[in-house]
Amino acid sequence: MTQENNLYKADNGKLIVRKSDGFIMGDMIDLGSIDSIENYEEREFTEEQINEFKESVGEPIEKERSEQ
Repeated sequence: MTQENNLYKADNGKLIVRKSDGFIMGDMIDLGSIDSIENYEEREFTEEQINEFKESVGEPIEKERSEQ
């Protein structure tokens, strides 16, 4: 995971998940002043699972290079 100020970005193949309830936050999270990265963890997901998540939140899905 990389960090710049309060913005955290998950590594490739991972998403950020809230520890308290398993809610998938996405591949980036911008924490407020009263939140902590300790409340979240990175988890590995398959490409299919990541694409399903992105589709569920209306985010564009990257096509494989061979399909472009």
